[in-house]
Amino acid sequence: MLLVVVLCGCKYAPLPAEKTPEATQTPVASVDPEQKELLEGILDYQKKTGSTLDGLAKEIERRKGMEAQAMGPSPLQRDYSVARALLVAARRAAQSELKDETAGALKRLRSTIGVMQAEAPAAQIRVFLERGILALQGSAAGVEADVASASLLAALDVALRAPDAPLVPADIAKPLEKAKQQVDGGEYKDALKAMESLVSTCSSEATLLILIQAEGGVRGAQEAMARNAWSVVLAELDNLSDVLNRLGTELKAAPPAVETETTGDEESPDSAAAAKATPAEGEAKAETPAEAGSAGARPEAGKAGAKGKAPAADSAPETPTGADGNAT
Repeated sequence: MLLVVVLCGCKYAPLPAEKTPEATQTPVASVDPEQKELLEGILDYQKKTGSTLDGLAKEIERRKGMEAQAMGPSPLQRDYSVARALLVAARRAAQSELKDETAGALKRLRSTIGVMQAEAPAAQIRVFLERGILALQGSAAGVEADVASASLLAALDVALRAPDAPLVPADIAKPLEKAKQQVDGGEYKDALKAMESLVSTCSSEATLLILIQAEGGVRGAQEAMARNAWSVVLAELDNLSDVLNRLGTELKAAPPAVETETTGDEESPDSAAAAKATPAEGEAKAETPAEAGSAGARPEAGKAGAKGKAPAADSAPETPTGADGNAT
C-alpha cells in the first residue's frame, strides 16, 4: 500500500511586537512639563474633592471673579457710591415730605457712613495702634510685646498696601517701622510714646474728619425731620452733598453720584452742590428752625424743595446770555 504524503506549506500570522516601555507610557509624559504639572494638579484636585471637570471650571470662574473684584474700586470707593445714591433717595423723599421713606434712607445713609469710617486707611492703622498700645501698658509691658509687634506690622501693611493710597497719612510708614523696631528691641516706653503720637496723627487725617462731619450732617437732618422742619432737612442734605463732594476729591478717582433714576427736581441740588462746593460749605448744622432759617446753607434750596421745585429749574434760563426769550 502506497501512502502518499502531501506536504503543504503552513502560513503563520506575524507575532505581535513586544511592547517597549516607551509605548506603555501615558500621554501625560509626552506633553509639555508645565501642561503635565497642570494636568496632574487637576487629577489630584478631582481625587481629593470628587469634583468633575465642570465643577472645576466653575471654581476657576469664581476665583477669577474674586480677583477681578479685588482689582476694581476699593470698598471705600464703592460705599461712596452707595452713600451718594442714598442721599439722592433721602432728598427725593424729603421733597415730598414722606416721613417714613426719608427716615429709612437717612438711617441707611448714616450706617453706610459709619462703615466708611472703619474702611478708611487711617482708621484701620489707628485700630492696630490702639491694640499695640494696650499690649504695652501696665503690667502687660514686655509680656505681650509680641502682640504689639504684630499690631505694628499689621498697621505697616495697611500703610504700604492700602488701595486708597492718597488717604494714608503722609510719611507714616517710617515711624511705624521704627516703633516696631523699638518694641522688638525692648524699648517699650519709647515705642509707647511713638504709637500714641501716631494715633493722634491718624485721628486728624482729612478723610476721617470729613466722614465725621458727614455723619453729623445726617444726624442734623434726622433731628430736623423729627420736628417736621422739612426746609431744614433739605438744607442739611444740601450741605451733606457738599461734604461728600469733598470726600470724592480726597478719593481722587471716586465714582460720580448715582442719579440716573431721578427726575430733574432731585438731580439739580447735588449737581449744583458739586459745582459750587467750597471748604467753608458742607459744615453739618443742627440748629433750631429759626437759626437754620437765618444761617443755614442755601435756604432757598430748602424752600424750593418744599414746594416741589429744584433751584436749578428756576436758574437754568439765566445761564445762556441773550436767550431768555427762547428759554421762556
